[in-house]
Amino acid sequence: MKKHAGYDILFYLVIPLIIWNYGRDLMGDYYAILLSTFPGFLYTVYRFIEQRQINITGMFVITTLLISTMVDILSPDAKAMLWNQVYLGYAFAGVFLFSMLIKKPLALYLAVDFAYLQGYERKIV
Repeated sequence: MKKHAGYDILFYLVIPLIIWNYGRDLMGDYYAILLSTFPGFLYTVYRFIEQRQINITGMFVITTLLISTMVDILSPDAKAMLWNQVYLGYAFAGVFLFSMLIKKPLALYLAVDFAYLQGYERKIV
């Protein structure tokens, strides 16, 4: 578990920050932001294939990364991309609220996956 946490920090935080800090001068803000999303996306796909287990958290991360990357690619410039990410955040909040309204809270399913990673058995009651 600790080994995976180190890789998570590396691929989701350290490498994107390095790409952002050093790539911004070379390629500009827009392309640096775009390029910094790829290490996390590739690592997520790798972990999904490695575990060979479909879980809600993995599907949620892959789906949000795909949607976020598509929004980034379709944005005409860096400012529009940042504003589109704000709107996308509101849309994700709406998905969470809708899941609570239909009494199937997405946060509960994410918590079950988190408990499973800590060693508890996954069972639906």
